[in-house]
Amino acid sequence: MLRPGGRVLVSEGLSEWQGSNPDWLDSGSEMQWHMAGADATREQLRDAGFAIVDEWGATERFADQDERWQYLVAELDT
Repeated sequence: MLRPGGRVLVSEGLSEWQGSNPDWLDSGSEMQWHMAGADATREQLRDAGFAIVDEWGATERFADQDERWQYLVAELDT
């Protein structure tokens, strides 16, 4: 929950992606990922009444692969 003017930081993959791991961290529980992609996430934030106030990209190494992420800072419109 945010008050008007509150900010949220969202990390998102550049494109839509789905995946799962049936035994996440050897816990016996399945982990699922559903990424909407940066463009869809920007649109969803705006539709929910947020304004994007900052954004940057970064490449992170994950599971022996380079993954490209987009970070969005959004402010709830007053």
